[in-house]
Amino acid sequence: MMNYRHFLFFWGIVWLAFAAPVNAAEVRVGDTMRDVVVQLGAPSGEMSMGDRVVWMYSQGTIQFENGKVVGVDLSTPVGASTSGDLTEGLALYMMFDHDSAIVADQSEQGNHGMARDVVVGVSGRFRGAVEFFGDRGYIQLDRNITARAPYSVTAWVNLRSYRTGMAFPHYNGRTIFMRGDINYSGKWNYLFNVNANRRLGFVTHSSFSRADKVEAQDIFPLNSWVFVAFVHDGTTGRLYQGGKEVAVNTNMLSATRHNGRKTYIGMCFNSHPDRHRSNWDGFIDEFRFYTRALSPAEIQALGGMK
Repeated sequence: MMNYRHFLFFWGIVWLAFAAPVNAAEVRVGDTMRDVVVQLGAPSGEMSMGDRVVWMYSQGTIQFENGKVVGVDLSTPVGASTSGDLTEGLALYMMFDHDSAIVADQSEQGNHGMARDVVVGVSGRFRGAVEFFGDRGYIQLDRNITARAPYSVTAWVNLRSYRTGMAFPHYNGRTIFMRGDINYSGKWNYLFNVNANRRLGFVTHSSFSRADKVEAQDIFPLNSWVFVAFVHDGTTGRLYQGGKEVAVNTNMLSATRHNGRKTYIGMCFNSHPDRHRSNWDGFIDEFRFYTRALSPAEIQALGGMK
């Protein structure tokens, strides 16, 4: 049986065959899916996550929740026409909406986290977020996240200050996400951060003597919300900032070495008593981890999704 969205797709195609779309500027928050089809015609692709849907157009995206427009971005062209389910492969999803020492995992995996010396539920990019304070605080996951590619990590982040002037700058700075104990070679897996070079970066540790890096060229902005992502397909690592690809490493091995230490959001764990743990300073919201490589169109859709 044809569902409501399929019905709209069908009649949108009919509309495109007989009439030119109306000015895209007329699409507004609160419009229905039918209103959007009348204005723009049928979308070229669709991404969905429960009651959240993103329609893809050549000129940008329209975001819906419960069938109503909640976001319009028709200024960022979409490079690919793709349809998909953004819950596929979702292994961790933290929204940080509620003030609690136990941070709920909204995916089906139930991998909740313990919040320590942070504030959960503060005003965020969309609803709630978690606030970190630079010299302390983290979220420790109940269970470790896979170290083997493919995988993807996405989040909205707001950085308050840099941490610079350090040896090994790619391993220091402000940490978004990390697994393992960086005090020992061969006992940590990966590190996602704004590093001591003041740039977004990701490092994988595939063997005792090897660490592969990818780093953005531009200095990361302070005091503003930025959508960040890293995608590893098994051989290539791609770094995204603001929904756009900013760096690529085509020879990036998957991390497989690990000593059983936990996975953390907002801290780079270091068991050495005199070493700083490169904690995040600022806010993190809408954190997701996938056990698959997201496409560029999916990254762009998540960057606009509430």
